[in-house]
Amino acid sequence: MIYQQDTSNCLAQNIGDAGLGDDDYISLLKSAEAALENIRARYQDNSLPLLHLPETSSDLDALEERAERYCESFDDILILGTGGSSLGGKSFCELATPTSIEQPRLHFMRPQTSLRADNAPSRVLH
Repeated sequence: MIYQQDTSNCLAQNIGDAGLGDDDYISLLKSAEAALENIRARYQDNSLPLLHLPETSSDLDALEERAERYCESFDDILILGTGGSSLGGKSFCELATPTSIEQPRLHFMRPQTSLRADNAPSRVLH
């Protein structure tokens, strides 16, 4: 699957004065090009090994054993995330193909900071 991102809704021609003008957009693309070349080079010379992580599957056997144990042992699993940290797992669950194996129900919760009446921060799970 090739990742594509539509950036048209950040352009002034589509959203008005709050958007990027053509010159600013082209300038930002040029600066991003240099960063992309740096990432490509680090991928090629393996100086940033995490870039190869998506190609790795050697850990799947251990994860499969754990998943089977969880399916046998739990009815519900609570996943606590901070910010976007649980979003990856939630996305995988949405993409997963349904199976006939009874699986635990997954509950994703994230803390949200809000202000109390006295303007002090308060952490609440949502």
